Amino acid sequence: MFDTYFTHGPEDGKEYGRCAALIDGMQADLLHSRSATPGSLVAELDIQYAGSDPTPSLLLRNALEHAVHNLQFVTLTLEKFGGHSIPVTTLMSAIRTSLLGASHLAYVVSDTDLSTAAQRMGSLYQLESKSARKFVKQIDSPAARRLMPGMCPPPGSTVRSLAAYDPPHKTSGQLNESTLLGRVSYT
Repeated sequence: MFDTYFTHGPEDGKEYGRCAALIDGMQADLLHSRSATPGSLVAELDIQYAGSDPTPSLLLRNALEHAVHNLQFVTLTLEKFGGHSIPVTTLMSAIRTSLLGASHLAYVVSDTDLSTAAQRMGSLYQLESKSARKFVKQIDSPAARRLMPGMCPPPGSTVRSLAAYDPPHKTSGQLNESTLLGRVSYT
């Protein structure tokens, strides 16, 4: 079914180079920009969520870094195995994860109204806190501690803080990954 999914045509190399350069540029931007721009919507959210751990800017930045790292995985895989059979599902999973990471920022800042952005940030915190609680519960299990003793996050780590976090801006609905991914197409 996927035999011709990654066929190479004359323009494919140019497009690959363009995409790889964009991904490298995104990585460089993330490395050189460590905090939200003063006065930006994300900086205002940091004020709205003062005392949050992690801050909105850090939570959104981590999601973007995750997105870019997954895109880099795709380009590195194509570079290393180009011309060979590549499991398409592996690349599709990494691309989906990149879209999900990018959707965090798109969801929060797609409406420039601070009140709406704050509510959306609250929904995102609820989603991420739920995920962190699930992770911490699983990694703290006796089996996980025995099999992966070095993987248990220490007390005070960001994931433990996020697992215990109760955001100040309550939301009415439950946000999920499908909703976030669906919003990417029209933000």
